[in-house]
Amino acid sequence: MEENEIDWEEEKNEWLNFVSQFYSFVESWLNPYKNKGKLLYKYEKTQLIEDCIGTYNVDVMIVDFAGQKLTLEPMGSY
Repeated sequence: MEENEIDWEEEKNEWLNFVSQFYSFVESWLNPYKNKGKLLYKYEKTQLIEDCIGTYNVDVMIVDFAGQKLTLEPMGSY
């Protein structure tokens, strides 16, 4: 591989790892409320398509609280 060439598979894996770490931080903030039964969260898969990376699956976090729904959905690595 040339020095300036981008390894898109590596870029995708780094992005997915970042998303996973972000969700872990969000869970750590929400868990005290979840443990008290004040909210729930779950994950669903969605498919993203990016020009250079291609098609891949990523988690969407859905938080339910006080009759409201908050969706954290990654839009893409770039």
